[in-house]
Order: sequence, then C-alpha cells, then structure tokens
Amino acid sequence: MIEKILAYILECCNNNEFAQTTVANMSENLKIGRSQVSVVLNKLVKENKLVRIESKPFCFISVEYLKEKSIPFKNSVYASLDDLLSKQEKKDFEKLVGMNHSLAQTVKQCKATISYPPNGLPMLLYGPTGTGKSLIAKLTYEWARNQGVISKDGQFVQVNCSEYANNPELLTANLFGHVKGAFTGAEKDNEGLIALADNGVLFLDEVHELKAECQEKLFLFMDQGIYHRVGDNEKWYKSNVRIVFATTEDPGKVLLKTLIRRIPMTIMIPSLEERGTQERIELLYYLFHQEEKRLNCQIKMSNKVYNVLLQSKMPGNIGQLKSSVQSCCINSLFDKMDDELVIHLNHLPQELLQQVYKSKKAVLDDDEYIYIDDLQGYYNGTKEIIQLNENLLEFFRKYRDEHMTLSRFMKAEKNYVQKYFDNLIFRKKESSQIDYYNRGIQHIFDLIESRYGLKITNNETLAIASFLDEIHHEYHDLRSWFLKHEEECDDLYQLLQEEFFRATKVSLEICEYLKSYLEMDMYSIIVCVFIFYVYNDKTHLIKQDIDIINVK
Repeated sequence: MIEKILAYILECCNNNEFAQTTVANMSENLKIGRSQVSVVLNKLVKENKLVRIESKPFCFISVEYLKEKSIPFKNSVYASLDDLLSKQEKKDFEKLVGMNHSLAQTVKQCKATISYPPNGLPMLLYGPTGTGKSLIAKLTYEWARNQGVISKDGQFVQVNCSEYANNPELLTANLFGHVKGAFTGAEKDNEGLIALADNGVLFLDEVHELKAECQEKLFLFMDQGIYHRVGDNEKWYKSNVRIVFATTEDPGKVLLKTLIRRIPMTIMIPSLEERGTQERIELLYYLFHQEEKRLNCQIKMSNKVYNVLLQSKMPGNIGQLKSSVQSCCINSLFDKMDDELVIHLNHLPQELLQQVYKSKKAVLDDDEYIYIDDLQGYYNGTKEIIQLNENLLEFFRKYRDEHMTLSRFMKAEKNYVQKYFDNLIFRKKESSQIDYYNRGIQHIFDLIESRYGLKITNNETLAIASFLDEIHHEYHDLRSWFLKHEEECDDLYQLLQEEFFRATKVSLEICEYLKSYLEMDMYSIIVCVFIFYVYNDKTHLIKQDIDIINVK
C-alpha cells in the first residue's frame, strides 16, 4: 500500500496535478479507505518521504519529486504550495501567466517554430496592444537557450520599428550594418543588429511600421541568411538568426504578401478580455505582488477596488492593467500606515473611476478588504475543461452519497455546464479551428432541429465550437483525466441514460455526428456535458425508444 501511495503522489507531482494528492482523491482513485490513507500519509511525512501542504484540503508532495526538480525545502509541513515553491526560480515560459490555459497553444506554437529543424522558422505574434507580445518573444528566446536550441551566448536583440517609421534608411543601416563613409555621419564600420543577434533571436516589434522597401531588404536574408552592409555591395555577410515579428495590425493589410509568405507561423495573442476571470485574478496577484516587493510592504485593497480592477474594460489589456495597479500604489503611497498599503476607490486612475461612476456597480459593494496574498486562493491551476469535469463528478458524488433529489442534482449540474459555456462565449476566442467547428456544428444542428425541434442560437453555436476547440487543445490532459475517472464517468452517463431519455437521445446523436464529421473521440463525460446542456426540465420525461450508440 505504501509503495502504491508513493507512486501515485509522484505521478501526480510530475504531471503538476498537486490537487489530486488529497486524502479524498487518493482514497477514491486507489480504492483504499480514507482512514488507512491518512495513517500512511502521516507516517510518510514523519519519515521525510512526503511534504504536507496545509492549505485546505491538505495535499502531499513527493520528496523524491522535490529532489529531482532541485526544489529546496527544509520543513515537512508548509502552509501553502506557494510557500514551498516560491523559492524556486521560474524559468522561461513558467513565468507566463496562462501558459497552461489560454496561452497553452501559443506556447506550443512558439516552441515548435523556434526549434524547427535545422535553424528554426520566422514567426509573427499578432494581437492587440498590451497583450504581452514582447514578453512572449523574450520567453521564447529564453526557452530556446535553456533547451540548447540556440547557443548560450546567443543574444536577444529587440528593435521597435515604429522608432524608424520616418527614417527607413537609418533602420536599414542599423539592421544590416554599414561601412565607414557609407553616408554622412558614418565615421566607422558598424556590424549591425543582425550580426549582433548571430546565433540568437532578432525581435522586430511593430513590424507594420516597416516601409515596403525595408521589408523587401529582408527577403534575401530570410531566404539564404546572407546580406550586404550598407555601402558595401561586394562582400556577403552571414548570420544565423531566428526572427520573431510582432504587430497589432492585420498582417494581410499592412505587410507585403511576399513577406507574409516567408513567415509560416502567425500566432494569435488573445486580449485580456478573452483570457477569462481566473487569469485576470492571477495577473492582479502577480502585478500587485511585484509592487509589494518593490515597496517592501503588504498591500490590501477594498472589495470595491478589486471588483473594478477585475471587471472594468481595459483596451490597453495587460499593459493597462499593470499601469492601473501601479497608479493605485502611487496614489496611496503617502497614506501608508506602518508596513501596510491600503488601496481605496479614490486611489484608482481616473479612466477607471469614470467607468465606476457610469455603472455605479462597484460603489454599492461592501467595505471588506482583500490582501494580495489572499488572491492566490481565488484562482487555481486546473484547466477550465478539467475543472468542469471535476465539478460534475463532485456533485454526482454528493447526489449518490447524500440522496438528494434528481431535480436538484440536474439543476446544479446544468448550472455548472451553463456557466462554463457562458464563459466561453464571454471570452470570444477566435481561430480558424473554431470557424471550422462552427460550420460543422451549424450543419449538425440543422439536422437535429428537423428531427427534434431543438433550436440553437449563434452564441450557443460559438460556445459549442469553443468547447470542441478546448477538447482539441487539451486532448492529452483530458484523456489522462478521463482514464483515471472512467468508471465514475460511465456511472454518471448510465444514470443520465436511464433517467433522461430525450436529452440523452439528442446528445448521443449530436456526439455521433461530431465523431463522424469532425473525427473526434467522444468520451462518456463529453456526452454527459451535452446531456446537461440540452436538458430541459419541462421536456425530459418524454420517453422515446433509444437506439444505444456505443460511447467510447
């Protein structure tokens, strides 16, 4: 039993599934009584084989894992996981809020493009201002260096093309270098930024400001890695540079088609609004925590301030959120009491206060205060689609163990699913993949509507398309989760199949179409999500003969 528990905890730690190492989860997944699990865990903590995390519910970290990851620890008990891991310096993409959530696909694309054999490929980061394109470019460089993809001495060279918008000749000279006497003021040879970035990364930000002639001068270098310095058209120079571009404008409208053809990977960076509430809270924690370290004090904010920062529209995205946080700290700095900085509504920047006075929503909130450290408890590292599945199973256990009514059970489960789908609509994520799913879903629901009269709105179509996109992107984690909970998911599906005839029949048909049309596996938990989504308490008692369709 001891070896079984240790192996389970080590596997969870290696998969970053720390929340799965609670007594309840171990008891359920390993089929061992809770009291037995508790006794063994306490024994292993005393023997220094496990570390206990006391943020409720308690979870346990493998000492073997901590040693393998070179994570320093002195105690056998820690108040929170953050206390244990905070001393470990985060590397490259680990610093990126949302790397396992809204930016998971972005990170995957950056890694693949920068490391593509033999010398990487150019990439274009495209997204609104303030979304973190520069940070992502820098972290891509750090990851490539840490992985040995580029040389340790390779540099990250950043150029803001907007600074040269009215002087393209100067940009050309700075990029490619120049020889002495090439133009007025060229008093000595200059190697140029492309040479400086040899074996590293050249980041061309605001590339839409690059004049057509400058874009054209990049073609030969991008194709063959060779170039002339300004004033020297005889000698060829070489540089092994990986190029990252960034723009806030539609590439198809501002870049030459011949340049776009040379950039095989365009990566969409989502806006702050598209990234959801959980990540916005995590960003607030990170930004305020940076100010706490800078000011060497503890920061707390009123509930009113918290709601404004969480709910207000931010056209400038993360850049504006960071500016707003710093503005709050500046405005409240000389009101600091001892080692505590308290942020009230009047400390907000003017543009946010104007939103408050228009809506008056935050003004009516209570006067409770939130410490910055408390924000860590407001978000978790679990992916949203996995969290949805966890919630569905958790309430299923309550229904099964506490003998609640079927109607209350269905109402709660439908509420979980509805909130999840509402959030997908709110995020308004756009991609070619979602467009593809959208077209397929519209076709499928045309067939479903003719058979069952089930109508679906454009927003609902978009939500289901986004749900399928989540399944696609998180397929590996979703499959791993399902295999661990397969029996319980099948039990849930069996209950729904027996009790809710119409919703089950409709959902099975939807999933069968999806499986055929989109070539996607439909696990029983996915079918359950659709059952909860289409369920209507006024029509579920209509019994129909059901042709059982095998569900994976």
